[in-house]
Amino acid sequence: MTRLILFALPWPDKTLSSNARVHWSKRSKATKAAREEAAWSAIAAGIKNISGERFDVLVEFYPPDRRKRDAHNFPAMVKGHIDGIADAIGCDDNLFDVTFKAHPFDGKGGVLFTVAGK
Repeated sequence: MTRLILFALPWPDKTLSSNARVHWSKRSKATKAAREEAAWSAIAAGIKNISGERFDVLVEFYPPDRRKRDAHNFPAMVKGHIDGIADAIGCDDNLFDVTFKAHPFDGKGGVLFTVAGK
């Protein structure tokens, strides 16, 4: 039986966008914070109980407003988060098959992660 782990995080910091023109140290600090936030959230959701040789990771984006966004930036915005999930599992993220999905504005905003071992 495949076990699914779901958890939600707030919309990523704008400095994580590949279009953001910020100093490398500011981006590095934001990436580290995102990695830690995702790792702790994954652990709280029970990610330690997941097993598998590979993992399906579905990342669903719910924008916080109606601004148009370039969907090609979404993977870069959550790279630190994905690394944090790998840290929580205790594996390398090269074992992840990641799918990104963008949803229309829903009035809340955030990112939903679904992880399944296979």
